[in-house]
Amino acid sequence: MRDACAIRGLALKAPVQVRPMSAFTGGYTAGIGNVTWGEHHATDWRDGWCALGVYCTKPSDPAAKPVGAENPAERGAESRLSSPAGLYDGERHTLFVRSVAGDTPHATVAHEATHALQHHNFPALNAAHLWHNRDLAAGASAAQEGDAHIVGWSFDAQRRLFLCSIDPRHAHGSHARWWGWRADNLWAHEGFGHVFGPELALARQLAQGNTGVDALLREPPLSTLAVLAPERAGPVEFIALPQQLAAAASCRIGLRNTAGVVGIWGLLLRHDDDQTAAPVLPNFLNDWLGDRFAHVACPDDGDDGLVWLTRWRTAAAAREFADRYQRIAASVRVRDGMLAGEPRAIVRGRSVVVTTPELGDVVADVAESPIKAFSSYSAWVASGCYPHDCGEMSSVEMSPAGQHVCSVPGQPPVAFGRWLDRVRRARHAVAAMGDGFVPGLEGVAQDAKALAAFCAVNVPNTDIRRACAAATGGGRYMAGVLADPAWRLLPYCASDRELRQWVVRNYHAASERPVTSGGLFANVHGPSLAARALRVGGVAGLKRVLAAPPLSTLHVLVADHDEPVEMLRLPHHQLAARGCRVAASDVRGALAVWDLLVAHGRVAGDASMPHWLGDWRGDRLAFMHCDPGGTGWLWVVRWRTESAARDFAAHYRAMAVADESLLPAAAPVRQGRTVWIVPADLRPMQPLLAEHLTARAFASFAEWVAGGCFPQQGCTGTDDAIRRYATPAPEL
Repeated sequence: MRDACAIRGLALKAPVQVRPMSAFTGGYTAGIGNVTWGEHHATDWRDGWCALGVYCTKPSDPAAKPVGAENPAERGAESRLSSPAGLYDGERHTLFVRSVAGDTPHATVAHEATHALQHHNFPALNAAHLWHNRDLAAGASAAQEGDAHIVGWSFDAQRRLFLCSIDPRHAHGSHARWWGWRADNLWAHEGFGHVFGPELALARQLAQGNTGVDALLREPPLSTLAVLAPERAGPVEFIALPQQLAAAASCRIGLRNTAGVVGIWGLLLRHDDDQTAAPVLPNFLNDWLGDRFAHVACPDDGDDGLVWLTRWRTAAAAREFADRYQRIAASVRVRDGMLAGEPRAIVRGRSVVVTTPELGDVVADVAESPIKAFSSYSAWVASGCYPHDCGEMSSVEMSPAGQHVCSVPGQPPVAFGRWLDRVRRARHAVAAMGDGFVPGLEGVAQDAKALAAFCAVNVPNTDIRRACAAATGGGRYMAGVLADPAWRLLPYCASDRELRQWVVRNYHAASERPVTSGGLFANVHGPSLAARALRVGGVAGLKRVLAAPPLSTLHVLVADHDEPVEMLRLPHHQLAARGCRVAASDVRGALAVWDLLVAHGRVAGDASMPHWLGDWRGDRLAFMHCDPGGTGWLWVVRWRTESAARDFAAHYRAMAVADESLLPAAAPVRQGRTVWIVPADLRPMQPLLAEHLTARAFASFAEWVAGGCFPQQGCTGTDDAIRRYATPAPEL
């Protein structure tokens, strides 16, 4: 809570408690949130929106999903909104958190503490009554929830990465997909602030800091249109419908509210308007000015009435709305069974009046309803929150200092400023990409394919093959990320470790193998290799990785590792003269050594690679058959320092003692910076092997190819392909 106050530069004016959610005695109303109302309020709310046709729930289950909402994305939104992790109760100055056991849920506490700061410092926000104007409340909640999410998610590494990774030009679509938000579900208005608020608040924080966010809270958006299309939003017209609308004495006026752009959009989607394609906002809705509806509730089933006045910037937009509504009017009446008759839409200039027949001729009276236009939230509040009273908006009195955690805000956490700087750098890095295809990206897939083909025929050892796969797989993955506007900032936002965690979480979460495993290596470490190259040199850097791939898994694991690799070749002719032949040969590499240490419990699977593994320089594993003599595996490993060789030998000796099945199962013998692991049957050959072992050091993939892909007797492939990889890549 103290850090949340410091991040926002605001003080809590009264002590705020944190209590478990089980202590919350309020109630949840579907489509609204945690609001404690009498039963008739909840019933009027449900029936009113059902009569309008925007969404409808079963009376026996107010929290049920809307009719027809069967896609999993909507269920995701339901779980987030109907079972929140926390909430702030302004009357009791209390944060309720769903779980306080174990690790404190910092993000939730910080989020709800931010709502407490809003309540204490911006009392005019209390005028955004959910009951009176759902559209205005949804627009204003974009400022409130956006602010709270920026502060709360700054304590959550995954959410920080998510926010940073969103291209601001596509933020609406990205957030909507992440939340599973649709305009035609029950949580459309309730979830609106959560979905569309973070980018709104983040943009203010990046551009103007807390001053900008404070200004946003003093003048929040007046409508959902002002959030979805701020360039089209202007003054909003607030309407006071006639008080006398009931056709029969037994009927009464139930819910009066404003559908807004989101409500109308959802209405068209829900009733399958064939000209409305989710998630694209219909263009005519940009000309919405205001609306107000009233549900006429009558005692019997299917005998209710509806009056709805909508206002438009142009007569053409009014006519389009009327035409679209009339096409779905029968569905509105039949689908939910609330209305006595089929509604009709009557155009009056830039107004459209929707009414049901049993109410009689009320079009003229409704069309002449008093209207007041407001250009700002503060002006609307100053008017008394027309057409309703503002209610209680008194400021919270400042209690004596020292009685609560942040009566005076301190310095914000350093990590928060660093994160904002990363977001700025990421957005700057992709600003030049534009909205289309990234220049130069079209050649990455072809380069990756060419490298994969070359490695398939020229790399007989596992270590380089894995490094090559990391380059090709990472290049393909990063090309896909850059081609998706929703994620092209990801490589600029994530550190190497964060990106690997992202890949594991999103693609390999079900795998039980550690990320050191060779089977996951290319998929997990390849993207971070490609991201490093991209951050240094853009698309040219990405292409350079494919033109000059790493020569070992160690070069992938350790950023900026530039030590040469020693390729080892066993003395085949000398061995043949002694009746021995090499039946199989391979290079295991630093990755395999690390994997071996993890598998035998020498290091933790989720720990960083042991520092001495960075001194690996080369190895050769071989299966040798001697006649007469013995048969078995031998392994020779070369290190940069004798110290690293000793560390490896000590670990291997301990593993061999504990596990007789270790391959090769033999005690290591160190000679300087070389470690020999030779089974007893083949030990007579060790002096010969040591005397005639050939080692050649290569500083790069190009140098290795130019040297004939040693220990091969020359590279295989076309002259152009060999020349391509034997030519040093240009420096960036």
